[in-house]
Amino acid sequence: CAHLVEQELEGFSEMKRKMITLLETKSTELKDLDNRIVTVQVQQKQAKERRMFFEHAIEGMKLMIERHKEGSLVISGGCWDLYQQICAHRKIKPKLSQSDLKGQLDFIEKEITFMKEVSTLVNSNMQVQKK
Repeated sequence: CAHLVEQELEGFSEMKRKMITLLETKSTELKDLDNRIVTVQVQQKQAKERRMFFEHAIEGMKLMIERHKEGSLVISGGCWDLYQQICAHRKIKPKLSQSDLKGQLDFIEKEITFMKEVSTLVNSNMQVQKK
């Protein structure tokens, strides 16, 4: 009978060692999982911060684009008005479309150059007449 009790005790000791080993293994696995969770949470936080940075940058770009569009509309409207005024002053019919901003600017530039030349000629004639 004592021999059977001793065998059972040895069996229980072996089972206890196996349970302790299993418990240690599972504890290590849980710690590894906790570390992975923390790593994923850190990566998630970093990704959120990057997303917020890019969202803010995109929002700033949208505002800048909107301001440039408004400025462009003001410039193109002013250019169109000036082109029409020059045509009216010269008594010619406007041939360019309102959307042809480059053509209008070229026309205005040529007109300004012409007016400078006329002004230079007038000034030189006035100086000759004063003498």
